[in-house]
Amino acid sequence: MLDGLEECVVRTSISKITKSKQGVKKYYNKASGKPMIQRFNIQFVRYVDDFVITCRSIHIAKNYIKPAIVKFLKERGLSLSEEKSSIFRLKHKNLDYLGYTFTYSNN
Repeated sequence: MLDGLEECVVRTSISKITKSKQGVKKYYNKASGKPMIQRFNIQFVRYVDDFVITCRSIHIAKNYIKPAIVKFLKERGLSLSEEKSSIFRLKHKNLDYLGYTFTYSNN
């Protein structure tokens, strides 16, 4: 099931925005007139029944990724635990996962 969830998160959740299998949005820069590519850098890290998702934008996480996860789980008779789930900027809060603490670094 986590294979399907990973596919849902990394590809399907942002398909409305990107319309590409690579998970990127192509557009033209009005100022330069050059083609540009926006990468969402969605990462899905999982271990047993636990997972962490990182991406570049809280907007993308709240409006595209989380609803896709909720829908995916609901179709399978499962639900996302609101107590264990959160969306936050790593810059403002550390992430504790599997005994490791991840912090934001500007390097």
